[in-house]
Amino acid sequence: MPDKRQPHHTHDRGYRELLSSKRAFLELLKTFVREEWTKNIDEDSLVRVEKSYILQDFSEKEADIIYRLKTKGGDVIFYVLLELQSTVDYLMPFRLLLYM
Repeated sequence: MPDKRQPHHTHDRGYRELLSSKRAFLELLKTFVREEWTKNIDEDSLVRVEKSYILQDFSEKEADIIYRLKTKGGDVIFYVLLELQSTVDYLMPFRLLLYM
């Protein structure tokens, strides 16, 4: 039986490894979220959170990438979910609900 905690594809592992770098994550954030507040984030204010959780069927799931940003107004949590598909999965919206 395959280990459910391990990514199923090498692409998943590659993207996880890439985004585990604070610098790469910050570059992704600033590139895709073009808002003024992203310019004020530096690597030192980001904390990578290792997180696994239990689904309703009691299976364990590991989050792809979670970062916590400490701000004056409180913590901001960034949850990056990577779902790389080789074919169209019309049930993807329902699958994504499992992660919430």
